[in-house]
Amino acid sequence: MDCQRSEKILLSLEGSSAQEVLSEIQERLDTSKDCRLCLGPGNKTSKLRTLLFALSRRARVLPPSLFIEGVVCVNRDAVAGGGYADIFRAMYRGQEVALKRLRVFSTGDPEREQKNQKAFHREALVWRSIVHPNIQSFIGVDPTTFQPHLCMVSPWQKHGDIMECMIQLERHLGIPIRLDFWIRQVALGLCYLHEIGVIHGDLRSANVLIDDYYSVKLVDFGLASLHEAMSGTESRCHGAVRFCAPELLSPESPRPSCASDIYAFACLCLELHTRKYPFPHIVADHAVIAQVIRGALPQRPTLPTTSEPGFWDAIQLCWNPNPNLRPKSESLLASLPLRLPLFGAEGSETLPRIPLVTSGSEADSSVIYPTGNLCSRFRSTPSYSCLLNLALTDTFNEHQTLMVSFRLYSLGCPSDVLAYAWSRCQARVSSCESLDEVSSSVRMSNTPRIFRSRFEGSFDIASAAQLHDLAKALFDAEQFGVASKFLQWAVDIRRLICDRQSRCKPDLADSLHLLDNCLFRLGRSADGIYFSREAVRIRRALEKQEPGKYAALLSTSFYNLSANHYHQGDSVKAIKYLYKSVGIRRKLAHKCPEMFQLLLAESLHSLSFSLLHVHRYQFAISIGNEALDLYRKLEQASPGRFTQSLSSSLKTVAIASQEIGRPEDAVKHLEEVIQIYLSEKDPEDYDTRLADAKHELGTSLYRLHRVEEAICAIEEAIRIRRKLPHSEGTPGLCREPLSSSLYVLAVIHQDRGDHSQAVRCLREVIGIRRELSKERPNEIFSLLADSLHGLAVSLCCLEQFAASIEPAEEAIELRRKLECHNSGRALAASLHCIAIAWQNQGDHENAVRRLEEAITLRKDPPTKRPELLSSLAESIDSRGFSLFKLGRHQDSLAAAQEALEIRRELYLGNNRYYRPQLALSLHNVSIVHQALGEYEASVRLLREAVGTRRILAKEDRGLFEKDLVDSLESLAHSLSQVDLVTEATEVFEEALVTLRSLEEIQPGKFKARISASLHRLLNIRSKTSPDDSQDSSPLR
Repeated sequence: MDCQRSEKILLSLEGSSAQEVLSEIQERLDTSKDCRLCLGPGNKTSKLRTLLFALSRRARVLPPSLFIEGVVCVNRDAVAGGGYADIFRAMYRGQEVALKRLRVFSTGDPEREQKNQKAFHREALVWRSIVHPNIQSFIGVDPTTFQPHLCMVSPWQKHGDIMECMIQLERHLGIPIRLDFWIRQVALGLCYLHEIGVIHGDLRSANVLIDDYYSVKLVDFGLASLHEAMSGTESRCHGAVRFCAPELLSPESPRPSCASDIYAFACLCLELHTRKYPFPHIVADHAVIAQVIRGALPQRPTLPTTSEPGFWDAIQLCWNPNPNLRPKSESLLASLPLRLPLFGAEGSETLPRIPLVTSGSEADSSVIYPTGNLCSRFRSTPSYSCLLNLALTDTFNEHQTLMVSFRLYSLGCPSDVLAYAWSRCQARVSSCESLDEVSSSVRMSNTPRIFRSRFEGSFDIASAAQLHDLAKALFDAEQFGVASKFLQWAVDIRRLICDRQSRCKPDLADSLHLLDNCLFRLGRSADGIYFSREAVRIRRALEKQEPGKYAALLSTSFYNLSANHYHQGDSVKAIKYLYKSVGIRRKLAHKCPEMFQLLLAESLHSLSFSLLHVHRYQFAISIGNEALDLYRKLEQASPGRFTQSLSSSLKTVAIASQEIGRPEDAVKHLEEVIQIYLSEKDPEDYDTRLADAKHELGTSLYRLHRVEEAICAIEEAIRIRRKLPHSEGTPGLCREPLSSSLYVLAVIHQDRGDHSQAVRCLREVIGIRRELSKERPNEIFSLLADSLHGLAVSLCCLEQFAASIEPAEEAIELRRKLECHNSGRALAASLHCIAIAWQNQGDHENAVRRLEEAITLRKDPPTKRPELLSSLAESIDSRGFSLFKLGRHQDSLAAAQEALEIRRELYLGNNRYYRPQLALSLHNVSIVHQALGEYEASVRLLREAVGTRRILAKEDRGLFEKDLVDSLESLAHSLSQVDLVTEATEVFEEALVTLRSLEEIQPGKFKARISASLHRLLNIRSKTSPDDSQDSSPLR
């Protein structure tokens, strides 16, 4: 109610008060991260925008920030015009702009003018909200140049509309223009408009402009309301009738829609490919209307076009007479070809922009143009980019494209121009066997010397150096693919030169080294190994000839070679070459610490990290501590510069410390890491790295049994990871670490006995890992199986045995698929878990079957590790229990005795830790002996079990006293059966005393059992035994 009341108050404002509120709302919208227009409910930005529109409509004013001053009209004569607007050329802040003067305010009818003004305000606000690289940008509203008329101001597009620009380019280049790229940009802009709920309503070539960078800009979108306000009627077809869908031409037609825009888009494609309007054989527009109403549709071109074969099949769907059957803009966009033959690309506003000069005196007179065959195509093209447009189409093969690019670089074309062009290029890769094949498209006289030397066999050191320099410029511009091609040519030439002149070997090693860097960044580390190994061989030979001169370069080559091997999964070789790099850099750092300490620290850190991955933890700690000492010195000398490297080394040493059982060291290092992160101001990936450190800290604290602190650290990591944004390029990038933290938290809760919290965490983990397994099944299946197994265990501990069966079965199924990748121990654990669930459900046949499979897995291969033997004994013991319940007492006795032997061996080897398990096995074997009537054997074993459990009860009264009572009662029963009534009475009296002490701790819980024990004691004293005495102490 408060929100509604506030909204009513705001909407009642007028004049300057309304403008102040509008200004505040517009400012918030402009600074909002969600700058896209969103008309749907539930979005804070969309609610603000709705309030903005409503207040502007009621108060009849616009936000002051929309108005601009300083617009100077160049010519008062309109350069273009339409039914409701005139276009003027003007200047604003040194930039050419277009003024669109709307003729909607001088009608002489106040009511009409008010309606027109409201429509104008809405369209201005909508246009201000739209931001897309293929939509004409909105600069503001000019209120002064043509008073009382308001003008919308937008950038001036000197290339004109798409048809005009296409004709001019074809005239300059002498070849047909590939239209796929422009058409795709039109579709991108249209798809964006439809996504935000805006209908274009007048899509045709005249409303598709081309900017200075040869990208499409849609204009005059969503102006239906202005046209209606000007005409005073609700118009259906606002654009040229040849582009209007059939439903818009009917008298009972609806308003323009997304479907009518799709129809117009198809007509636009037809116009661009044929250079003619739709229905060119019909002269009069009214005749076109009559034909369309009768069902006539535009026809696809009969002549060959430059578009893909499936393109026109997709376009014809857009002409379906039924609007509901036309494709949506999203599906239409997906069906368009992806080839990008022109200079530029989708989303190119984030890339370097290279403006083009169009003609005449504005041309750059310093540019030298190629002569010969290329001259006829490019003589009238006054900038680099038009040349690139042709060079980067399918008409040139890769060698020819490289030649043109090299020629441009030689003439002074900036490297970022070439880098940008190559990033957009999809040139075909074809072989070029001879010089004649190249010169068929490019004259020999215009070909740089480097290409002549490539094919003629001459060697040109200067050209090789120029190639290397160009590749370095492209490498710096992060165009690694193109740089690698130039470097391969430079390497080939320098190899040939080195065969004759050994003095060029350092240059060859430099090119090999840079080529290796390019390939590494392209993810081609396997190819990089070949070149980095050659660079190592050359630099090692040079270092032998001139000791000390090439040591630093040799250490860098060793470092690169190790990185390539590491990324290929060969950590052993990576460690080998890192040791060599470290050895060289230690000597260099000793001679000149200022220059080489950082390089030595980097090598030491990488070596420590690699040693960690091959489980050589002690060496990893030793090397990592050396790296830490260096980074601390460097950080003291330059505070803040090496914090990230220092934190990375601290984390590496911390993880290694965890693995060798030194969690206290890990905690110390990780706390320092967190302090570094917290002290940094706006570091890169701050939240991600802080969450990782918190997670590792929580794990180490847990190993130190500092459970509460561990839970706090893990929960903090979870809180941070929940807030991290999801990456569209890499799905699951943030959710996988979140699932890891939740899983660790669940494990901690399990060990605390808080299985309800563990179940809650594990259910969320399973949901996340199910999603991730769809994308990366091989990586996630093992983690998903662990989560399902943990859930099943916690449900069993909560005695929800029926619910535990389903996750346990799924875990078993997954682990069977993964059995070839591990030892089967995880599968055995899941089989054991589900067997326990079946036991408590009373299905002992199923339990025995699963336990036998688990025992087989746990025995193969044989092991002496205590924790694995303990698990084996547990499975054997559980199998004995189910066999006992099935009445197979002899088999049960054999299983119980096998478990007892294993646990006795464990107890003798590890003393106190396995004492409870030994007592349990002694008790279980004695119970089977009772069932078989072998009471003397039962008495012997139970006496040992009672003695063991008495010791345990003294150590932990609340945990083992109940187990002691079970053994005492069973012992009393067996003693009575062998006529040792006095001793049996004493044992039962001890059991009663223990039960009464338990009743004092937990009142009411043991009352019934005390009563039953008193009854049995009376029976023993009277030398009688109840009928059910044999089952009084079942197996546990």
